[in-house]
Amino acid sequence: MKRLYIFLALFSYLLISPAIAERIVGQLPNGVWVNAEYTPAEEGKPTVLLIHPLQQTNQFSTIINLSDSLADDGYGVLTPNLSLGISNRQRSMACEAIHMQSMAQDIEEIDFWADWLADKNMSPIIGMGHSTGALQILTRADTGKFSSILLINLVAIGPDGSASINLEQLEKARQSREKGLPDSLGHYQYSYCKDYVTSRDTYLDTATWDANKVSQQLSKLNLEIDIILGDEDHSLSHTWLPKTNSPHIHIHYMQGADHFFSGSDEFDLHDKVLEVLGK
Repeated sequence: MKRLYIFLALFSYLLISPAIAERIVGQLPNGVWVNAEYTPAEEGKPTVLLIHPLQQTNQFSTIINLSDSLADDGYGVLTPNLSLGISNRQRSMACEAIHMQSMAQDIEEIDFWADWLADKNMSPIIGMGHSTGALQILTRADTGKFSSILLINLVAIGPDGSASINLEQLEKARQSREKGLPDSLGHYQYSYCKDYVTSRDTYLDTATWDANKVSQQLSKLNLEIDIILGDEDHSLSHTWLPKTNSPHIHIHYMQGADHFFSGSDEFDLHDKVLEVLGK
């Protein structure tokens, strides 16, 4: 009987255990290898393309736990590691590392993975990201690749908040380019990095996504947009909010949650995401 109990316990565990993600490897047109974790959707469920925040990976706690929650509920999930210019990157990058990949190149990678998903399955694709990952999803929402988007603590690049930059450094970089000076590496403030090392033109490419541009992008989209914001996120200045007025945009505030949904707020985030997707 003891053996039977053990067998039944093991069988029950296998029935309720979450789907195991498959590691996917692909090669971009520029030759860089990229990787992702993929869990197929259950029948009738859409697939979520989930993008991690600045310099992190798909193993970042907010991303991996949300991915597991979505997969447990039957959603397909694809969580890429943006390469940041490094073939088969699997580790987060330090602020002091040299960052040569532009926002535009990150977005090209998101296109690559959206196309991979479209070829892989017939279920609708929901674009989802956290922080700068949400911003990158937003930039591609007008391409027709997503049936809807869900943006978690969406940021705009500016002097305040989670994607903050130094306006004096920004003006100096602009003047350098206007004078026709050659592009070169510089040291900048960006988000939580006090010393973010990148090229002038890569920095300026990122800085174009300020509150005005984010607001314009949100307002012109003709698809369902859900935005989840923690009301104790230190980027709650969200200067694009008053400029956003569209019946397609739904903003959900989570009381007491910070930028990374620390502690028990993480479980509340999972519940909110499933609630929003299931509406």
